[in-house]
Amino acid sequence: MGRPLGVTGVDSTRDPGAPLKSAARTLARQLQDVPDSATTEGAVRVAVLDQLFAHGSYIAVTGLGVAAVVFLALRGQGLDEGLWWWGALFTLGTLARLGILYLRRRYGGDPRRWLRPYALATMATGLCWASLVFFYNDSLTWSRQLFILVMLLGIPVAAISGNAVHRPVYYLFSTPIMLALLYWAIFRAPGLQHYFFTVGVTYIAIIWIEVRIYSDTLARNIATGIENQRLVEHLSALNTELSRMAYFDPLTGLANRRRFQEQIEAALERSRRMGSEVALMLVDVDNFKQVNDRFGHEAGDRLLVGIADRLRACLRQTDSIAREGGEAARLGGDEFIVLLENVDGVAGATRTAKRIRERLGQGIELTGDQRAPTVSIGIALAPVHAQEAATLIRRADIALYQAKQAGRDRYRVFDSDDGSPAFQIVG
Repeated sequence: MGRPLGVTGVDSTRDPGAPLKSAARTLARQLQDVPDSATTEGAVRVAVLDQLFAHGSYIAVTGLGVAAVVFLALRGQGLDEGLWWWGALFTLGTLARLGILYLRRRYGGDPRRWLRPYALATMATGLCWASLVFFYNDSLTWSRQLFILVMLLGIPVAAISGNAVHRPVYYLFSTPIMLALLYWAIFRAPGLQHYFFTVGVTYIAIIWIEVRIYSDTLARNIATGIENQRLVEHLSALNTELSRMAYFDPLTGLANRRRFQEQIEAALERSRRMGSEVALMLVDVDNFKQVNDRFGHEAGDRLLVGIADRLRACLRQTDSIAREGGEAARLGGDEFIVLLENVDGVAGATRTAKRIRERLGQGIELTGDQRAPTVSIGIALAPVHAQEAATLIRRADIALYQAKQAGRDRYRVFDSDDGSPAFQIVG
C-alpha cells in the first residue's frame, strides 16, 4: 500500500463560501471587542512602572555622581562635617534605590509590589537634595551660593525624564526640593522675599504642569502601543482562523474541497514524476438521510464527525481524507474522499477500503446506542484510470454509483476498459 498524503476535507455546507462568510462576520464582531483604553489601564500602569524601574539604576548612579561634584565644590568652606553627613545619607539613599532595583530584577513579580519602597528611597534622595539649602549662608562665596541655587533649580528639571514617568514618585522626589526653594526665597533673600517667592511658585507650577503633560503623553503612547499590539495579535489569530476555515471543514476538521483539490493536483504531479500510482476513493454514507429524519440533524452531524474520526484512525498519518459537501449534482454532505499516494495498485487500494469498512463496523454512538453505519466506496487509480484530477474523481464517482446500485455497503473499482466495475465486495 502506498504512502498516503495527510488529512484533507471539504466544506459540509451547501454554499461553498459559507465558512468564509461566517468567518468574515466573526471578524467584524470580534473587531468590535478589541480592548479599548479603559481595559488597558492596568497594563499601562504596569508598563509605566517597568519603564520607571528600567532607567532607575542609571538615574540613581548619575545622581550619586552629581552629589559627588556638589561635595567637592562645597568642601573647605567650614561645612565639611555637615557635608560628610550629607554625602553619607545621600549614598545610603542611592544604595537603597539600587538595592530595590536589584531585588526586583532578581525576583521579578508584579512591579507594583516594589513601588512603595522605591518611592520612599527616591524621596530620601530628594530630601538630601533639599537639605542643600541649609548649607547656603553669607560666608560662602557668591559663586558657591549661586551653585547651590542652580542645583536646587536644576535637579527637579533633570529628574523629569526619569522620575516623571510615574508622577507620584516624581512628586515625592521633587516636593522637598521645591519647598527648599520657597524656604530660600522667604528666609535667604532679604528685601526681595515677595518677588522670589512669586517667581518660585510660578517656577514650581510650570514644572508640575510640564510633568503632567509629559506623564500623560507617555501613558497615552504606552496605551496606544499596547492596544496596537493586542489588535495585531487579534487580527493574526482571526487571520489564522480564516485560513483554517478556507481550507478545512468546520464540522469534521477534515480539509475541504479547495485544499483537497490542491493536494490531489500535487499528488498526481508527483505520480507522473516518480512513475507511482495514486488511488482516489469516494466514501458515501449509506442511508444518511434516514439518520437525519429519524434522529435529527445533530445526530447526523455526530455520525459524520464519528466517520471522519474513524477514517483518521484507520488511515496512516500521511493519508489524505476529505469530506465532500458542495455540489448536489455530484456529491452530497455525506460523502468523503480518501487519497493514497504510492499505492500498491488495486490490491493496496482495496486493503484500505476493507480497513475503512471494518473500522466503521465497530459502531458509533449517536443517541445513547452504538450504531454501525455502512458506506459505499468507489475507487479509481491514476494513471491507470485517469491522469487528470477531474477525470479521476468522475470515474471514482462512477464506481461509487455502481456500488450503491449493487445494494450499498460495498466497494467497487472502476474498470478503465469498458466502464464497468471490475472488483467488488459485499459486506
